[in-house]
Amino acid sequence: MHDILAQIVENKKKEITKSKSKLSLEEIKSSLRKSDRSFLNSLKGRNNIIAEIKYKSPSAGKIGKKRSIKEIVCAYDKYASAISILTDKKFFAGDLKYINKAKKYTLLPILRKDFLIDEYQVYESRYFGADAILLIASILSEEEIEKMLKIARELGMDALVETKNEEEVKKVLNTSAKIIGINNRDLTNFKINLDATKKLKQLIPADRIIVSESGIYTKEDILGLNTNAVLIGTSLIEAENIAEKLASVRRCKVKVCGITNMGDANNAIVLGADILGFNFYEKSPRYITPEDAREIIKELPNTAQTAGVFVNSSKEGINRIQKITKIDYVQIHGDETEEFCAKLGTNAINAIRIKNNLPKPKTLLYARLYDKHSKSKYGGTGETFNPKILANTKGKTIIAGGMRAENIKELLSTTKPYCIDVCSGVEKEPGRKDYQKTKEFIETVRKNDN
Repeated sequence: MHDILAQIVENKKKEITKSKSKLSLEEIKSSLRKSDRSFLNSLKGRNNIIAEIKYKSPSAGKIGKKRSIKEIVCAYDKYASAISILTDKKFFAGDLKYINKAKKYTLLPILRKDFLIDEYQVYESRYFGADAILLIASILSEEEIEKMLKIARELGMDALVETKNEEEVKKVLNTSAKIIGINNRDLTNFKINLDATKKLKQLIPADRIIVSESGIYTKEDILGLNTNAVLIGTSLIEAENIAEKLASVRRCKVKVCGITNMGDANNAIVLGADILGFNFYEKSPRYITPEDAREIIKELPNTAQTAGVFVNSSKEGINRIQKITKIDYVQIHGDETEEFCAKLGTNAINAIRIKNNLPKPKTLLYARLYDKHSKSKYGGTGETFNPKILANTKGKTIIAGGMRAENIKELLSTTKPYCIDVCSGVEKEPGRKDYQKTKEFIETVRKNDN
């Protein structure tokens, strides 16, 4: 190992000894609860962003102007799929306490990014609120990686296992790692080469999640890498306006809702849809049984996320369908309150039916979907509203209602949503998608998503 990495690891050994003397493993274990935020599910799809909080690095020194955790997290929450927090103090000016501070302002899963060399640190990570951990293949043996993966799973956490060359990729593929990172920065000399991802991702099977790390600055970089996710830190922290910078590199997601059959699901994914929606409202013409949805979902690749639409369902009923189908998000379209949505967990999307004024958010949710109000319809009206009303909304914004290829250009020129939700605008008839309309819609979003 190069001097810098060797110094970090040597210092980490001393830190761990001190930590164990202050907080024993027995004390930690006695108070642990499993994570309720899935880092793995958040990275399914294409070109997701893991936005990183770091104030300093050995290669760059101090990074950006000093900002609070609250300011950074609130900016990240609008477009990122997960958040990474550097917790190493000496070399990166981090702190384990930043994790729970961040959780006050987001429901996104939090990755503890540090140099884990001892099983104690896995338990410690969960104790301080982490939903996922970073494991670096170059400083761990295959056996150590597997042991830490096992502990993480027992605690409900995921692990991003980082590699930088072919030898390390092969090592990690011998473990049960589901999320494999490719670091474009060589930690022995800190040089950046994005071709590392393009080369090494060819070695990784399609059933693993791939994350590209380091040296990523533009949307073109992200699209060129074309992985499940990218980890971006320096370019965001250095930006004058973090939210604007994140908006400029993010790719607007497309959700195709009202999926009722495998053919439409496959077509939507091939054409570039990011999220598929399944309607569990029995009065909807697009209703699908949980059992039929399950059969479709289990055949989907990891380039797709899924959401279930619910209308005036009980919490127990929603939880039951989640267990049957393994959907990633629950989308609430009835008369439920925000408080009800919040109690469903960290993956709830509240549909807000707009009349004249925009309701003021009362609680922390994963995302809010905005649709036109209708006295007689739930689960999508097929009617548009003025998107300018959403200009200053906080958190993730999903826009629905009357979405068609013809109105996408104007929509994206006035607002930058996290996701656009389309249903009837790409149908032949309720519950049956039109291939050409779906193709045209997704292509139009991609063309106008600037």
